[in-house]
Amino acid sequence: MNYTESDLIKIAKRLNNKKRSYLLVNPLQAKHMPVSPRRALEMMDALAFKIHQRLCPAPVDSASAGGVPSANGLDSANAAASTRGATPAGSAVSPGDDILTLGFAETATAIGAAIAIRLGGAYIHTTREILQHADDRLEFLEEHSHATEQFLHSANLKELLTRASHIMLVDDEISTGKTIINTIAALKAYFPEIASKNIFAVSVVNSMRDADISRFAALGINAECLLHIENRDYSEATPQIEERQFIDCRGTAALSSPDGAAYATVVLPQGEVAYAATVLPQGEATCSATVLPQVKAPSSAALSDDTMCMSATANCTTFTAPICISGKIDPRIGVSASAYADACTNLAERVIAVAESGLQRSKSVLVLGTEEFMYPAILTGKLITGKFAGTTVMCHATTRSPIAVSDCEVYPLNAGYLLRSFYSDSRVTHIYNLTYYDTVILITDSEIDISPACSDLRAALGVNGYGKLYPFIWSV
Repeated sequence: MNYTESDLIKIAKRLNNKKRSYLLVNPLQAKHMPVSPRRALEMMDALAFKIHQRLCPAPVDSASAGGVPSANGLDSANAAASTRGATPAGSAVSPGDDILTLGFAETATAIGAAIAIRLGGAYIHTTREILQHADDRLEFLEEHSHATEQFLHSANLKELLTRASHIMLVDDEISTGKTIINTIAALKAYFPEIASKNIFAVSVVNSMRDADISRFAALGINAECLLHIENRDYSEATPQIEERQFIDCRGTAALSSPDGAAYATVVLPQGEVAYAATVLPQGEATCSATVLPQVKAPSSAALSDDTMCMSATANCTTFTAPICISGKIDPRIGVSASAYADACTNLAERVIAVAESGLQRSKSVLVLGTEEFMYPAILTGKLITGKFAGTTVMCHATTRSPIAVSDCEVYPLNAGYLLRSFYSDSRVTHIYNLTYYDTVILITDSEIDISPACSDLRAALGVNGYGKLYPFIWSV
């Protein structure tokens, strides 16, 4: 299909960001707003198809991508870039092992993964996490972001760059191209041979001005996108809203709220119940978990299906202990795209097998990712959609991004919740637009004890009620 501005852009107000007061929220991205996983992947595949056409002009199956036309505003830049060695449209190059796709955290990790899986080769994404056992890293800036520092862990990077003839830098939005240029500069300092590679700046939306487009052309950078729009200051178009309070679901008052926003508080009663996480029959890795129930829970031995009953709202809700599923491979350090696709599919199938009894009884399901960890949740949602006919499945993810919320009808984010991050108890994470779901499946790749964050998530879900929560940890 041909995507329009109304399909891909909703304007929201950033909090605590003096560089840019607005945020372009993509309702199909499965990040800030819940969306059908099929619709999210269709959009990502449409972008992958456009790149495939650039690299390999032979006819391919475009049923899911809809044969999206090129963004005319970038044609001149691409033509100029091709004269400097970048791959022009129509070159007879088959996607495959010589492609490296690099996705930008936080919001474009799933887009990058979907493109890499479609094109082949290798996939790596930037991160704001400091990884254990990964001391070497490149640093660069995403200048307009709420969190400007980005890292690229370099343990396998030189090998990936050496193999690649084509490098895809994938973001959800490109407005000035500064993040792309900063990344290329960091890569050139680390690996000067990148100057001989064919570099593509790939995005869902591109709003570069003529001067920025010319700058790309001079650097030999091709650009590809689903939608090219005029670059303008959207702060003037941001709806005039009366902001709602965030609901602070953190179980401790030790964290300070970000400046400039108001918060209501949900306080969980004291009294911890500790128990071991579910261990799958195949001998999966074990992990400990601590829960903060709102009522005195029976011993875990007395519970069926490893559930505990809470009364966070008038609705009776249940949750399983965190379930560890092995087989994780981490695109933060670079992976084979095909191996990542297989690993994510295996994870999704095992998640569905564990949660099948609950899914069979559910009319509404939410599959939730965490911060940079998005693609496996979206894929799991798609497989659930295919397996359980008549079930409404939605996906989105927690995020570091603080964004204003309002119940204004034309505003995209109607409710916001503060949780402790699944990656650090001392960090705040946000989730938006929750509603009631019969089943909620959380999938994370965190390596810390996630019980505090799970406790906060239960409180957030409890505002609207929910049936059952299954938390899954993808572990090595």
